[in-house]
Amino acid sequence: MSLSPASGSVTAGGTATATLATQTTSGTAQSIALTAAGLPAGATATLNPTTVTSGGSATLTITTSSTTPNGTYTVTVTGTAASGTHTAAYTLTVGTTTTRTFTNGTDYPIRDLTTLTSPITSTATGTAVSPVKVTVTAAHTCAEDLRIRLQGPNGTWYTLDTSGGLFCTSYGTRTYNASVTQQAAGTWTLEITDQYSLDTGTLDSWSITL
Repeated sequence: MSLSPASGSVTAGGTATATLATQTTSGTAQSIALTAAGLPAGATATLNPTTVTSGGSATLTITTSSTTPNGTYTVTVTGTAASGTHTAAYTLTVGTTTTRTFTNGTDYPIRDLTTLTSPITSTATGTAVSPVKVTVTAAHTCAEDLRIRLQGPNGTWYTLDTSGGLFCTSYGTRTYNASVTQQAAGTWTLEITDQYSLDTGTLDSWSITL
């Protein structure tokens, strides 16, 4: 059995996920019952499904609470089959002290009926802490013109804000949360589409906390 990724970092209250892969090493496929142990205080682990046929896979989800103490823990997943048991280890770090907020301060013009993209490259390790926090600062006289989306390193899109409204308000600085399930490292891209005419502006900066 093996876990991918084999490690992850979260702040207390965050969630880490990994995929458990199994294989049939000899003979015919067998049913494997899965359990997890070694969790820190205030944390829970779920395996979905809890029983797989060798050669299949399962998802490990570790959920910490606000009271889970900082530290590094080894969570052991055990698979029990008729032929014996096998284990796989996941290293969970809670309360990482490394930088997990990244910023792009380059100005981008926001033009009518056009789309801009602004990338940020993250070097954070492990699973992104969900929800990720995105803070956007822009000078635009009609925030209601703008549709704003976030694309993660694995290509998944998350809608942060939709356009539309009866009245125009200045954009300024706004913060969004996006529930994600993917690794923190890689290129995260902010997309802003101005879907109406007349009002234009500038994306001043944006940041993401992973």
